[in-house]
Amino acid sequence: MPSHRSYNYHPSFAIWDASMKYPFKHYVMPDCDRMTIIGLFPSLSRYVTKAVEYFGDSNSQILVNEQGLLYPEIVAALKAAVVEKRPVMLLGASFSCVHLFDYLAQHHCQFRLPAGSRVFDTGGFKGQSRTVAQQDLLTAIADKLGISRDYYLNMYGMTEICSQCYDQNLQNIASKQPVKYRKQAPAWVRVQILDPDRLTPVPFGQTGLVAYYDLANWNSCVGILTEDLGIADETGFEILGRVSGAAAKGCSISIDQLVAAQTHKE
Repeated sequence: MPSHRSYNYHPSFAIWDASMKYPFKHYVMPDCDRMTIIGLFPSLSRYVTKAVEYFGDSNSQILVNEQGLLYPEIVAALKAAVVEKRPVMLLGASFSCVHLFDYLAQHHCQFRLPAGSRVFDTGGFKGQSRTVAQQDLLTAIADKLGISRDYYLNMYGMTEICSQCYDQNLQNIASKQPVKYRKQAPAWVRVQILDPDRLTPVPFGQTGLVAYYDLANWNSCVGILTEDLGIADETGFEILGRVSGAAAKGCSISIDQLVAAQTHKE
C-alpha cells in the first residue's frame, strides 16, 4: 500500500452518504433544490457523483477524466448556461479553477454566468506547479465567470474522516443574515484549535493546530489531530495553512498532477 495515500475503511457508504448530503444542502445549496453542476475533479468521484445525483439537474455533468479537464466541453456547458439563463455550479479543487482560468485566458474567453451561479472549491490553494493566493483566485472568478465573493465557498475535509465543514456565506444569504466567511461544522462534528505545544484548547482569536472530531467516522478514528493551522471565533473557524515543514497534501495537488500529465501528452 503506497505510504503517501490516505485511506478510510467502512463497511458501507450509508453513513458517509448521509454525512455528505445534508450539510451540502444546508451550506452549498440553501436557496434551491437542484441546479446545473459541472464537476471538475475526479478523485473526489463519490463526492462529486453524489452531489450530481442528489442536487444536479439534467444538464449536470462531470467534465474531467483520467486524461484531464475537458476544456471545450466545459466552455460549451458554460455558454449553454448563459444562453438558457440557468445558474451553474462549478465544483472542483482550487487548481481545477486555476487551470480552467489559464485556458480561458489563452482563448480570450470570459462569462457572466446567470444570477445564483457559484463556485464550490473543495480544496486548498497549493499545487505542484505553483501556489495561488485565495484573493487572486477570487479576482479570477469575478473576471472570468462574473461570480462575486459571496457566491464562492470553500470546503474543509480529508480522506481520513467522513464529514466536511463549509463556508457559511451562502447559508447566511439564504437566511438573510449578515454574511460571514468562516467555516461551520455539522452538528455531529467538533473542531477545536489547540496549542501546538500543550495540545490544549486556545481562546478564540488565537492560532493553533486544528483537531477534528467526527462522529460519522465511528467505524474508523473519531478524532484526528491535523497539521493544519486554524483560528476560530463564535461564528466558526478559518484554515490558515499547513504547519511549517508539514507535507503538502490535498485535492489541488492531485488535479495539478493530472493537468501536468495532460499538458505533457499534448
